[in-house]
Amino acid sequence: MREFPLDELLAATSVKKVEHSLNLIFNHLNKKLRICSYPIRRALPLVEAISGDLDTRLHALLHGQSLMHLAYAEFETIIALADGVWRTWDENVKEFTNVARDVTRKRNEKFIPIKIKPRHGKTQDRLKYISNFRTNHEQLQRTIVNVLGPDQRPKRFAGGQGNSTGAFVAVEVGDFDAIEAVSQAYAALRDVDVLDVSPEGTQIW
Repeated sequence: MREFPLDELLAATSVKKVEHSLNLIFNHLNKKLRICSYPIRRALPLVEAISGDLDTRLHALLHGQSLMHLAYAEFETIIALADGVWRTWDENVKEFTNVARDVTRKRNEKFIPIKIKPRHGKTQDRLKYISNFRTNHEQLQRTIVNVLGPDQRPKRFAGGQGNSTGAFVAVEVGDFDAIEAVSQAYAALRDVDVLDVSPEGTQIW
């Protein structure tokens, strides 16, 4: 496994480069499995270790605390890039599984289940949850704006399409300040590391 391009992943400076590195890594791995006798049994934990490195690199690039400060349009871009990484991972693992089974059959080796337990699974689930949360929050804010009408629209919303600090001008609807209530609910999560998937971080989230 010399020249294994793992450094491409470890040194990736953007989410897009992380996606590109996965293609390089799996292309190299699948090629080696076809032309040399690297044991499939050892390749399985190797792929899971790659998943662990993927998880670590994404945490370094995405910064859990900053995700809630991003303007919604920028946040959507980040989520789209992350989704591209998940799709690339799934496609490459599918191809790896096919290669591993084919190689096992050709080598007449004892059958072993080709199953990969990705170590980035909790991060993927958390990003999906955060994406749904911010999408619902954005839709709620827009609904409030539409109800208020154009003459009463606030200048900015927390977590919405205003500035990333979430500054806003409150507008009262009867005796209840709907915008302030929504913004305060969002502010409670703004400084939380939403990508902390440890038991302690999950409890805080």
